[in-house]
Amino acid sequence: MSRSRKAGSPPRAFRLFGPFFIPRFFIPLIVCAAVIGCLHLPRPWQGSTPWFTVTGEHAIAALDGDQYVTSWSPDGTQLALMRNLDGAWNVWTMRIDGTHLQQLTHGSLRDDAAAWSPDGRRLVFTSDRINRLWPDLWLIDPEQPEAPERLTPGNGKHFFPAWSPDGAHIAFEFLPTGPPFKELRILRVADRAVQVLSTDEILRSQLAWRPDGKALAFLSNRTGNPEIWIAELPPFTPGLTPPPFALHQLTHDAGVDRDPSWSPDGRFIAFTSDRSGNEDIWVVEAPDLSAASAPRPEPQQLTRHPANDHYPRWSPDGRRLAFTSNRSGREEPWLMTLSPTRR
Repeated sequence: MSRSRKAGSPPRAFRLFGPFFIPRFFIPLIVCAAVIGCLHLPRPWQGSTPWFTVTGEHAIAALDGDQYVTSWSPDGTQLALMRNLDGAWNVWTMRIDGTHLQQLTHGSLRDDAAAWSPDGRRLVFTSDRINRLWPDLWLIDPEQPEAPERLTPGNGKHFFPAWSPDGAHIAFEFLPTGPPFKELRILRVADRAVQVLSTDEILRSQLAWRPDGKALAFLSNRTGNPEIWIAELPPFTPGLTPPPFALHQLTHDAGVDRDPSWSPDGRFIAFTSDRSGNEDIWVVEAPDLSAASAPRPEPQQLTRHPANDHYPRWSPDGRRLAFTSNRSGREEPWLMTLSPTRR
């Protein structure tokens, strides 16, 4: 004999949800709709787990004019800046707390892209002080900045210098006065010998050495879109004929990815990307270049401000990123502190 249900109670085919009675067969549909809805919500991380948590961001100093972070000192106490006051770009240094601002170069020309040598004794920078059309590479001692040394002979345009980790070489982009019009070169500092690594019309440099000195990250639009690539470096051999070397594409996105900076342990590359709608700082795991095949690394977005954040530079201890942001309405140096989420 079947039990009789109380008057006003729902049939067994219904379940009680708050004040509503819902048919049981609707419940799976509701769950599926909720899951699908969640999949379309914006998520800060598209991989399994983020590599880093940003534990703090702050402007280092409020300065007149525009200034871009270009390099850390090897001891992690100072930053090199390119700074524009009254229309002239010059090389400056500053303590990481915003104090002891020092101007190293002077003039109405363009001195920029300063990079500290690994021993901390010199900076290499680009300057058009001799010829406005053909900027050269120069060396400067921050203790004696009045006597910079010219590194290159003025036979083309020299951009984006980057020291090798051992301090023996400087990689840079070179634009000759004639075809092929764009080259990736490496200069041996001791004797000024040059190796042409690539003659590539679609190279767009912005170079970063891997900490072991065996690879370079750089910007290129060889796929039709600006992406970050990695070149495995052959042994240094002076000459104008490019040697064979392996290339690997790191980023894959319809946006513009640029400004690579390798972490001191070689595991990550920070970069600028506008894939989120404006320029932000991102980080991606560096691939194992020796592997026959590897899954495509998933980048993590680090900054999320509606202003533009760009030019990340990893601190020597790997715990911070200096970057440039126009959050105040002008370009200023900022500092981000990172905490590893997973190893």
